[in-house]
Amino acid sequence: MTGVMAGLERLEGAKVTIMGLGLHGGGVGAARFFAGLGAEVTVTDLRGKRALAPSIDALADLNLEYVLGRHVKRSFEGADMVVVNPAVPEDSSYLRAARKAGVKIESVLNFFLRRCPARVIGVTGSNGKSTTTTLLGEMLRAAGVRPYVGGNLGGDILHWLPDLAPEDRVVLELSSFQLAALDPDTPAPTTAVNTNLAPNHLDRHGTLDGYYGAKMRIFGGERPARRVVVNAGDRELVKRAARFGGDILPFNTVRGADSGVRIEGGWVSYRYKTESERLFPVSELNLHGKFNLENAMAAAAAAVLEGCSPTAIRRAAQSFIGLPHRLQTVGTWREVSVYNDSKSTNPASTLRAVEVMPSPLLVIVGGSDKSLDLDELARELCARVKGVICYGEVGNRIFRALAEERDTSTQPLISWDRPFEKAVERALSMAAPGDHVLLSPAFASFDQFKSFEERGETFTRLAKGWGERGERH
Repeated sequence: MTGVMAGLERLEGAKVTIMGLGLHGGGVGAARFFAGLGAEVTVTDLRGKRALAPSIDALADLNLEYVLGRHVKRSFEGADMVVVNPAVPEDSSYLRAARKAGVKIESVLNFFLRRCPARVIGVTGSNGKSTTTTLLGEMLRAAGVRPYVGGNLGGDILHWLPDLAPEDRVVLELSSFQLAALDPDTPAPTTAVNTNLAPNHLDRHGTLDGYYGAKMRIFGGERPARRVVVNAGDRELVKRAARFGGDILPFNTVRGADSGVRIEGGWVSYRYKTESERLFPVSELNLHGKFNLENAMAAAAAAVLEGCSPTAIRRAAQSFIGLPHRLQTVGTWREVSVYNDSKSTNPASTLRAVEVMPSPLLVIVGGSDKSLDLDELARELCARVKGVICYGEVGNRIFRALAEERDTSTQPLISWDRPFEKAVERALSMAAPGDHVLLSPAFASFDQFKSFEERGETFTRLAKGWGERGERH
């Protein structure tokens, strides 16, 4: 037994199939982890060797079997365990075949939560979960705790298991895909944070109730969370959270809110049970917009529950400057300011970004279609911005929704280019001195990119290239 895997059950000779290698580290981590436990690991992915080259290269030192560009039933029916990537639908015919053969279907999150000795803080929500997760990690770090921060942020969480102790803290961003795959008897995070609910991923969950139901699973099933943090300004979330037991600490940006984390005299403060304290002045937060204030308040609420001092919370709030690809300033050329908000992957997130941006504003929207209703997005964009440039798989549908909504005698200017690069060039060429160009897609990136990061990096490169050419098309 290697020292790294001490304390974990061995799987000598067990046949483990990793379904979905991916490029974000989770599949690589799972393959390495189960191989380290002695399992015979098969990795299968619908993508081919060339597309998955970085992940395959990272596993070059291991003796693994690969089935790429396809799945075959023997990889599933002949396995002892199938570890499923969150992106794989539950109704996959290969998973049905594995279940029929009596094979254990497992997810990385299920496996981790069942064996994690440390206290886990889980963070979900339709918007803001990455910022909340990362800022909470900084608050714990400022309090002298070494946090393990990951989950849907990317990377591998299984490799933490051998090193974790009861006094450690694990902060996990959790997506609806990950939560939907949790078994009812899997222990919930000790502290569960839900930032908000807004329509998303209907292509996967089928109905809005199915999506919201997946998000609420962070509060647990047979082994529920002990403490819950919710956005008191989100009526749907509050209604659903009321069904769960445990302590509930709300946060609310409405001034004068009675309890929880709230605004009081220009400060974010809290009142929890018999305790009350000021945490940090709103003016010291280096994040823009009401939604980012909500994210900071959600992180502060969880930090309070985890025993962080007001001093530590304030120090982290003061120094945190946000995440890449989230309302990130790219630069200003020829008096046109450019911003990268590639991480906005649902309409509610894009509308929140538009609310805090200066005018006149041109917005680039589009990406892979998730079967979401476009009425509110079209209505609000028509009311708020100078121009909308649509692109990608969903681009024509957005364009048509905007055309139906707008008054043709007024703004916004609208256009559609399926290729992302052409949409970016069109947006920049439409901008006049003093305008602001914002990439805030409202949809996922997977029609033309591997990730929202790649989309944001491509946008940044194109914008800088346009600016450096110093010419208007």
